[in-house]
Amino acid sequence: MKFSTFGLVIFSALGSSKALAPVNVTWSNCPQTTGVECATVQVPLDWADESKGMIPIALSRIPATTPQREGYMFFNPGGPGGSGTEFIQFTGKEIQSILGAGLEIISWDPRGVGGSGPNITLFSGEAEYGDFWKPLVGGGHVGAHGNLTIASDVDFIMTQVSTFDSAAQSLNQRMIERNGDLLKYVGTCAVVRDLVYLVDS
Repeated sequence: MKFSTFGLVIFSALGSSKALAPVNVTWSNCPQTTGVECATVQVPLDWADESKGMIPIALSRIPATTPQREGYMFFNPGGPGGSGTEFIQFTGKEIQSILGAGLEIISWDPRGVGGSGPNITLFSGEAEYGDFWKPLVGGGHVGAHGNLTIASDVDFIMTQVSTFDSAAQSLNQRMIERNGDLLKYVGTCAVVRDLVYLVDS
């Protein structure tokens, strides 16, 4: 089987947090899911200033099924905006069957996604989401002409550059208006720092 994602093996040699001591993660059975465990770890909203408070990071894992655990693997499902906990709940057991029963398969919801803070909001619900993307999907729109091996699709997409640009600017403005200052805490650097802390824990 081929997975449309990347697995990331992290070793504790990356270094331990000096500002925040690692914690023992408490795992429990995930609701309505068999064989998957869930946990929540608190991390600083701002790793450079812990006085700004803490946010939750949601995790899921498939425990090793051998008497002696051989190690663990963190999986980042990609995206951006992909939920690692959902990925593990649906795909984790299959990954473990390929890599070996002695490995724990772990993933997490990156900042602003799923069960992890801070709460980043773009749309109030499915209806608003659908209305926003309607100009780009369906027959006669960009979403129906995505085969870049077909010259006519390429030509059509090139005529829609202004539509893409307008949608991107609108999405950016919506993000700023609805989330403001929180956006500076959900970038790649903060997510990587969270991951180092999770590995240490």
